[in-house]
Amino acid sequence: MPLSRNNHYIPQMYLSRWENEGRIYVYQLLVSHENVPVWNRQSVKNTASLPNLYLSVFKDEESDHLEHVFDVDFESPAKKALDKICKEEKMTSKDWWLISDYVVAQFVRTPSFYLWVKEWGKDNIPKQLDELGQTLSELKKVPSTTHESNEEASLLPIGVRFADEKPDENHTGVEISVVSGKGLWLFAITHTLKKHSVLRQFFSELKWSVITAPEGEYWPSCDNPVVICDADIDKGIISRASGPLGIAGKTKAILFPVSPKKLLLAMSIRKYPWRILADKKMSFMIRKAIINNALMFVYSNQEDEGIMTVRPRVVNESEYKRVKNDFENWFSNYKEIEGPLLKR
Repeated sequence: MPLSRNNHYIPQMYLSRWENEGRIYVYQLLVSHENVPVWNRQSVKNTASLPNLYLSVFKDEESDHLEHVFDVDFESPAKKALDKICKEEKMTSKDWWLISDYVVAQFVRTPSFYLWVKEWGKDNIPKQLDELGQTLSELKKVPSTTHESNEEASLLPIGVRFADEKPDENHTGVEISVVSGKGLWLFAITHTLKKHSVLRQFFSELKWSVITAPEGEYWPSCDNPVVICDADIDKGIISRASGPLGIAGKTKAILFPVSPKKLLLAMSIRKYPWRILADKKMSFMIRKAIINNALMFVYSNQEDEGIMTVRPRVVNESEYKRVKNDFENWFSNYKEIEGPLLKR
């Protein structure tokens, strides 16, 4: 069976809710030239996707297992529950459980979360490796047996090599190599999506509300649609939190647009009724939070000048080419740089 290579970081099922005559309107935040059209109408099949995004490599074998996990375990089970929200039908506790799992999966599968994991790894892995290296160097005897990595651990691009000669009788020479990149991100996704992971448990305990846009107004979505923020709905105050780990706390909230008219609000305590009709002030704050949370693209069901006002696009040819080149070479760089550490 051929591998699934056109990997969508925003599901087609989700984006289809913003379709207008079979297309959605795409607003690109970084462009190469001022003559690039402000709006581009695209099919959901060719939007919010990257080639080989979720393909992993182990011992030179490519696998699209993660793509199937997203589809079978998270997207398909949640579709009916998402439909119920849009149709204002009665929700069950199972529906909300499926929704919470779906939002977790969406939270970790985007390029935006990849970039965060990459920076987290750069800041935190060196210290952890120093501690591991110190522990291994104090071994008096080099381990003579090897252990097969489990499926989750095999995603980590990490290598350990023991020197043939020990520096002294009380220490063992050891060299540890690791790359903070795609492999670490795939590991973070897989670990987070485990059945009893801390994040899945946290999301399952959130109190969810459905907010409806005012008459005549519509909400966009984006390529990073799970918005972590501080929210005081009564005062119409919504501001983005800094980073994915800013998710815990009584004032913290999650915003997740489900359609142009429906949006989910989740908090750790029940502060608001489960159905809310937004006024114009609240609607504007929600729109602003969604647009500012985007990495590269904002999606709409229409040409929306308000999006351009909130976040004007950047025209920078050299930066556009750099980003384009990074994404085009992402998988080949992963195989070339991280591949040798994935053969254990």
